Amino acid sequence: MSTSANNNNNNNSNIQLKAEILKSELSKEEQYCAEIIETAITKDEKIRFIAFKMRELGCKIPETFFNCATCNGEFSSGFSSSRGITVCINRLCGEKVLDLDNIRHEFIHAYDHCKAKVSPINCEQIACTEIRASSLSGECGLLRELTRGNYGIVNQGAECVKRRSLLSLNNHPLCKGENGLLALNRVWSECYKDNAPFYDKP
Repeated sequence: MSTSANNNNNNNSNIQLKAEILKSELSKEEQYCAEIIETAITKDEKIRFIAFKMRELGCKIPETFFNCATCNGEFSSGFSSSRGITVCINRLCGEKVLDLDNIRHEFIHAYDHCKAKVSPINCEQIACTEIRASSLSGECGLLRELTRGNYGIVNQGAECVKRRSLLSLNNHPLCKGENGLLALNRVWSECYKDNAPFYDKP
């Protein structure tokens, strides 16, 4: 096994051990959050692949990259270049398949920031990473859309990505409303077809 592979395994093991130590001190909701993070970093192949590609680009993923917290607003999770990925304890739905989609969404944001340093004040860059995160995370898959009651729409996946990207943009103070819509329309074609780090849409 290569040194890089050993380092990756050690990093995952350290995060997993940290989660195990904390579990006994956590509430039921906090324990579930720790478990979903553990599942993400040890078993979810898409997340592990994104993390591998981030390391190839030279971006470190420290043990503190994931955090569980009680959040305000409608966010289920979030990414910050300074804090990593925050998983919102009070917004998790309790279904691992769905909650993992949210973590993948944030990991795409992390990858985009690693690769391109997304500006927090550039609505086109923000729109692009929202398009990619909604498109590549699995949150706009057919089954997810069926659970939302969205049936029989032509180009269902693309429409879902647009809808969910706009929801995210509307939560950004600089990219609400028309600003977000204009930014999304300008970058849509290029960003929707960009599947990096995957070769095709997962």
